[in-house]
Amino acid sequence: METSERIRQRGPRFEIGSYRWDDADEGPMGDFGTVLISGRLTEGPFVKALETELAGRQAHAVSSGAAALDIAMEIVAATREIRRRPGHGLPLGPRVHVSMAGHWTDRACIERVRGEIIWTPVTWDGQPRLDLLTEASLRYADAVLLVPIGGWFDKAAVSRLAADCQKSGTTLVVDASHAVGDPSVLEYGDIAVSSLFATKLVTSGEGGVIATSDSKADLVRSLRDGGRDPNAARTGREKWLHAGTDRRMPELSAALGLASLATLPERMTRRRAIAGRYAAALGKRPKLRIVDTSFGMYKFLVVAETPELAASVRAGLIAAGVEPASGVYEVPLNLQGGRDWPKPLSADPKVAELQDSGRLWAERHIALPFHETMPDDEVTEVAAALALAADQAGA
Repeated sequence: METSERIRQRGPRFEIGSYRWDDADEGPMGDFGTVLISGRLTEGPFVKALETELAGRQAHAVSSGAAALDIAMEIVAATREIRRRPGHGLPLGPRVHVSMAGHWTDRACIERVRGEIIWTPVTWDGQPRLDLLTEASLRYADAVLLVPIGGWFDKAAVSRLAADCQKSGTTLVVDASHAVGDPSVLEYGDIAVSSLFATKLVTSGEGGVIATSDSKADLVRSLRDGGRDPNAARTGREKWLHAGTDRRMPELSAALGLASLATLPERMTRRRAIAGRYAAALGKRPKLRIVDTSFGMYKFLVVAETPELAASVRAGLIAAGVEPASGVYEVPLNLQGGRDWPKPLSADPKVAELQDSGRLWAERHIALPFHETMPDDEVTEVAAALALAADQAGA
C-alpha cells in the first residue's frame, strides 16, 4: 500500500491504517495525534515537557542512552586539561574510572573519545568500590563514570563521591539507566545520563536524557544538534561550533515518555510488592543474599556464595519451569568486546581478588523475572520455584 494511501491528513484528523486520531482524543493516543496533526515531529512542546518533568536541573532529551553517554564523554574530553603523548605531542584522550560491571556502551563511549579506562572493581552486589576512589586516584583521572546497576543507588555515598570529585577537579558522570525509576537520580553528578529504552522504567521506546548544570547546557544542545550554535536562528548561515551529530529525540518518543512518567508511581508500587514476595519466599539464607535495588527497582537480583551455587539455583529454577531473567551483566565489562584485562591476574591474592571481581559478580548473581505486568499467579510460581531451587541447591 502506498504511503499516500496509508497515511493521510484530513482536517482535524490524522489516519494511520484503521486508526484515526481526533483533537478530542485524550491520554497518550491523543498526544500522538496532536503531534501528527501539528506536523512538528521534533524540537517541539512534548520534548520540552519531558525535559522539564524528568529533572530539576537542565535536562536534554536525546535519541538514545548511548547518545547521552557519548555527549557526556565528549564534554569530558572537551573541557579537561589536555595531556600530550610523549615524543610527538599528539593529544591523549581522557582518563576515566569505570566499573567492571556495566553495559558495553559504558565502555564504548570512553573508547570513542580515545580515552584511557581505569577499571574500578565491584563489591559482592555488583556496585563500584567507591572506597577505592581515593583522592590520589581521582586526581589522576579526568572523570568517573559511575554505573549503579539493578536499581541500587546510595544517595549519601554518591554525594560524598561528588564532593571528593569536586575537590580533585574530576568530572562525575552518573549513568542512571537502572535507577531512573526514581528520576531524582538525575540530580546527582556533574552530568547524569539515562537510557529511556523500552525496557527501562521510564521509557520513550528509544531515547535517552542527559542532565547537567546550566553552564553546560549550551554545549549539550549543540552536540545533540550537529554542533550548530544553539542560540542562533536557523538561517542556513548560523555558526557550527562543535563536531556534534544529530541526536535529537522525536516528539512522538517524548509523548510516550510523558505517558510512562504518568504511570511510574503505580508501576513502582507493583514492583515493590513483587520484590517483597520474592524476599519472603527466599527467607534468611546465609549463602544467598538479595541486592538492595529498592531505589530504582529495575531488577530483582540474588547473589550466591559461589558461582557453582548460583549455577545450581539457576538450574533448579529452569527445572521448575521458570526462566531466569537476563543478568546485569553476564560478561564483565572489562572482558567485553573480545578484550581481556588484566592478564594474567596478580600474584598478590588481594590484588587478584579485586581484578577478578567483575567475573565473580557476573557468575554469582541470579536475576529473577521481574515486571509490573506479571499476574499474581506467575509471581507465586516464581517465588515457589526460587524457594525450592534454593533448598535443592543446599542454600
